[in-house]
Parts: sequence; structure tokens; C-alpha cells
Amino acid sequence: MGAHAVANLDNVTGDETAVADLARRRQSFFSDAWQRLKRNKLAMIGLVIIVLLFLVAILADVVAPYDPLKQNLRASHMPPSAEHLLGTDRHGRDVLSRLIYGTRI
Repeated sequence: MGAHAVANLDNVTGDETAVADLARRRQSFFSDAWQRLKRNKLAMIGLVIIVLLFLVAILADVVAPYDPLKQNLRASHMPPSAEHLLGTDRHGRDVLSRLIYGTRI
């Protein structure tokens, strides 16, 4: 059976290979890239992370619990808590809010 398959490949004409090449080229660059990306699990995980960061950057005004520039010296150096999930910095600014707004850079 292996010799028969090789014989069939030897009988392929130039026109048939040109048609096969044309069929492969019709798939657009982005379609080909998407097909390759879908097969790579780590690349898909990376894509999901990038999309999530992009959404957080766009929706920072909605997602951030506090104004990242508002200072509250009474709340300076607070450890993480239910009120401030990542705590506060030395000026009493919410670290999570500053991190969320930092994704815009």
C-alpha cells in the first residue's frame, strides 16, 4: 500500500499541485493565525489574560473601588482588609485602585 501511495504522488501533475497551493493560499493570514493559535493551549491562556487586562483598563472607572488619587492620611499603611483588598500606601491611597488604573499605561 505504501508503494501505491508513492506512485500516486508521482502521477500528480503541475496543475493539481497549483490548485492545492491556491486552496491553501485562500485561507487568509488572520484565519491561519487564528487556527494555529487555537491549537496552542498556552497561547490561548495568554490571549485570555491579555483580553482581561485590556477590559480592566477600559473599564477602570467602573471596576476600581476607589479614586486612585484620593489621599486619606488616616488610612495610610493599612494592611489588606475587606475594605482595601490590597491595603493602602503611605498616603492612604487604595493600592488595588492604583493597580487597576495602572493597566491603562
